[in-house]
Amino acid sequence: HISSAGMDTRADNYRSVTVFTLILFSVILAPICEEIMYRWFMYNFFKRRLHWLAAMIISSLFFGMVHMTGPHLVIGTVFGMFMCLCYELSGSCFVSILLHITYNFLSLFVPSAKLGGSTAFAIFCMIMVLGIFSIQMFAADGYIQKNKKSARKS
Repeated sequence: HISSAGMDTRADNYRSVTVFTLILFSVILAPICEEIMYRWFMYNFFKRRLHWLAAMIISSLFFGMVHMTGPHLVIGTVFGMFMCLCYELSGSCFVSILLHITYNFLSLFVPSAKLGGSTAFAIFCMIMVLGIFSIQMFAADGYIQKNKKSARKS
């Protein structure tokens, strides 16, 4: 005999595991794996053989194709190009990973029904600001490290 209270408890546990798994995979693991695959590996592979802009477009198209459901091919490709640009300007895959995690978190948890059609634009603006800040932070860090090395040599 199975009581309804026992079924509710199991259902709640299942929902908790499902939400945790969703967060773990889509917000944390997928962005890390995708940025390593598409920016660190694929973009750099093509960049060694082609112009950096061609490498950015090719790797971003592959990224967009993986996320292809309706208009997401275009959105994924543009987002991939932005991540390539952040990676290229910062010189760090950590920047694109951080931005990708942020984007996935926001797209998963920002209630789009309440924000209407401006959700995508709001998320895009937040990612742009975070991207610019991250690039500046990493570029400044690289500049500081470079100057410390040249000061030691003098």
